[in-house]
Amino acid sequence: MLGISGSLIAIVFRSGARGIELAVYCEAWFSGAYLVVSCGVVGTAVTWHLVAQPWREFLSEPQSITAAEAISSYIEAKDRNLPQLMKRAFVQDCELQMQLLTDAISFPSSAHGLESVTDVLVRNFGAQYENVRTFCLSRPESNRLPRFQCDWLVGMSNKSDGDVRVGCGEYTWDFDAAGDGRVKRLLIKIEFMCVLPASYQASVLQWLSAIPYPWSSYGEARTGLPSIDALTPISQFLRREARS
Repeated sequence: MLGISGSLIAIVFRSGARGIELAVYCEAWFSGAYLVVSCGVVGTAVTWHLVAQPWREFLSEPQSITAAEAISSYIEAKDRNLPQLMKRAFVQDCELQMQLLTDAISFPSSAHGLESVTDVLVRNFGAQYENVRTFCLSRPESNRLPRFQCDWLVGMSNKSDGDVRVGCGEYTWDFDAAGDGRVKRLLIKIEFMCVLPASYQASVLQWLSAIPYPWSSYGEARTGLPSIDALTPISQFLRREARS
């Protein structure tokens, strides 16, 4: 939470060539950082002057986060191609491991460090795909966990040709539970990745848009699943029982 304390505000009236002038000077301790701002009013014109701002960039320092918040921050970063959100979800020395059981999509087998992980999961991925929606099929039952596993479902379209991909697999999240709660290690298992021609894009995206996002369940994800032979592996996957 942002806070201002120890504020000192001085208001000075003085006569000037253009009538009464008002000057406001403010000193404040803003979120642990010293901030000085002055404001001048002449007639109806208001001007602000930043006198000094020797304070840290508050938002660049991640705060404590729950397991669900870390996961949802990652999903938002990936699905919306917002790499700046990854530092909210992962520690700087994080590790990514990929286990691919399909040839329909390619990823490096591993990545180390926040920038490399962000390149793989957000920047490079976002350069190729759009209309991305990722769903976790179960949710952490506690705010702080050392590890959490869940099945996932994803759908997206290829920017180059409009082809649709629908995939599923398993996430294994290892958190910095003793620290700020961000992700230390992520293992992504990709079990199926079904590729459909662009003619199916409308029906698939309509189905995905109706699923609760990003937290869902097998039953909710099955609802409205298009009757397309190419999606049979996805249909079978979604008939699994939820993890305990």
